[in-house]
Amino acid sequence: MQISYLSTAEIVFILIAAVTLIAAIIALEAKEIVYGAVSLGVMFLGIAGLYILLDANYLAMFQISVYIGAVVVLILFTIMIVPREIWLRRAFRITPEVIAGILASLMLIGSIGFLYLLTPAWSLTPSEAPFDWSVRRIAQSIVIEYGIALQILALVLFAGLMGALTLAKVEEKEEETK
Repeated sequence: MQISYLSTAEIVFILIAAVTLIAAIIALEAKEIVYGAVSLGVMFLGIAGLYILLDANYLAMFQISVYIGAVVVLILFTIMIVPREIWLRRAFRITPEVIAGILASLMLIGSIGFLYLLTPAWSLTPSEAPFDWSVRRIAQSIVIEYGIALQILALVLFAGLMGALTLAKVEEKEEETK
């Protein structure tokens, strides 16, 4: 009987995956929205760690800069702007905006699935040719290889921005009705 031991990379993967999953569960189940936003940031950091393990350092830095640096900060900024009473009054109400948001989310998920089915399978073997590190070549590589992913990312960021702006406008609507 042969005993196989886990390698260091496997142990690190298990730890990062566990932290990421726990942070995702806390982000979903947190009673306080600030704790949920911080847990979301930890989850995004865990995903960046998984990218680093996959030797995708560019994606890891992109994950940190865009999702942690922009989305989580935007959520926290919105939380600071909107008073707590408005959050509590709007909690768990089905409004036309909520239904529109759910429909838009379903359409986005459907489009991502459709694009995934249309895209050829990704090559898992790294290129053996030396890479030209000029700005022009990097830009071409990003647009050609990651064009669809960047467009999806832009849509997700736009949806997050619209959600934050909508939450910020809630205070103005509440004051106008008084």
